Amino acid sequence: MIESALVDHIHEELAKDTQLTQFNQKVHASGEAKWMVGEALQEEVPTPV
Repeated sequence: MIESALVDHIHEELAKDTQLTQFNQKVHASGEAKWMVGEALQEEVPTPV
């Protein structure tokens, strides 16, 4: 199973509030997306973002 920081953050928010009534629609950026795009560019792999 592949996990990401985003999935972890969503899980944490749901554990605190199952209806997400307090969720402010913002999630801390961990840099994973920036890293993925950089790797894709370096390896010349088409990557939709």
